[in-house]
Parts: sequence; C-alpha cells; structure tokens
Amino acid sequence: MKSKAAKKIPPDMKILEKELIKIRTLMTEGATRSST
Repeated sequence: MKSKAAKKIPPDMKILEKELIKIRTLMTEGATRSST
C-alpha cells in the first residue's frame, strides 16, 4: 500500500518543493539584507 502511494506522488509535488526552497532562500536572503 505504502509503495503504491509513494509511486502515485505527482511530479508537480517535487516542483513545488523546489519552488518552496527557492522562496525560503530568497526570504532568508532578503531578511539578512534588510537587517544589515
């Protein structure tokens, strides 16, 4: 059951993960820039 569910994960989820990581890095960069 678990293996089947894992295989059903759409590629969009991976893309969303990458986008979230990008946003996080941008947010942290912006915060450090504004603080200094």
